[in-house]
Amino acid sequence: MSARPLIDPDVLTQAARPMPVVVIFDWSYSMRFVQQDIAAALRALPGEFEGRTVLRNSGEIALITMSHEGVVLRTGEPDVPPFGFVRAPAFTPPDDVVCDGTTQLDRALQLAVDLLERRCRQCAEAGRATYRPYIAIISDGDPTDEDGASDDTRWRRPAQRVRETLDGKVLVEAFVPAGSPCGILAELVGGDDLVHELDPAKLAQVLEAVSFSAERGATTHPRSATDVVRDDIARGHDDATGGGQP
Repeated sequence: MSARPLIDPDVLTQAARPMPVVVIFDWSYSMRFVQQDIAAALRALPGEFEGRTVLRNSGEIALITMSHEGVVLRTGEPDVPPFGFVRAPAFTPPDDVVCDGTTQLDRALQLAVDLLERRCRQCAEAGRATYRPYIAIISDGDPTDEDGASDDTRWRRPAQRVRETLDGKVLVEAFVPAGSPCGILAELVGGDDLVHELDPAKLAQVLEAVSFSAERGATTHPRSATDVVRDDIARGHDDATGGGQP
């Protein structure tokens, strides 16, 4: 008879501390110059998730896009647990990327906060700790309203809500393609140091920022024994196979 493993892998997966990550992706007309790169980058994301221990074990992704279709949640359902998030290993890239339309950042931010509040509340009610919630905004600068006006300031109210929600524990960063203006993004995220240049062919920059935040323990809860054991097992597996974070 084979020996039963010391820790049931299924139980371990269920006990892993979730790390909710919302990616707000600008697919507006002004991003058309990187449209093909965006499509290729999204197709590469599953491999990037697999190669990073924290994201592979704990990452939960919600992808929101802003385009001619309006603000669209492309992962899960917003009103059904886990509220728009999918586990990183189950992330499926969108079939098509069409950069057209406007950048309705106010609506995208509102949706992002709604998803984070619902998911974190669900985890808290189940007695589960979470890593620090994270919003990554990928855009080329200023938001626009439904008519394309570039002086839209409606983003300020949801941005304030982002700063106040979940006791101010949400981390927000922006990623801007090379050569694009920063626009209002520095003000939105809270400083120039939180705006980074993005190579659209290497979205790993976003993933590395998320992983770093998680590894630094920026959470509202102490690290549990299960988390330690899970990461040690994952680290041992990576050492044996040559995988894991560089």
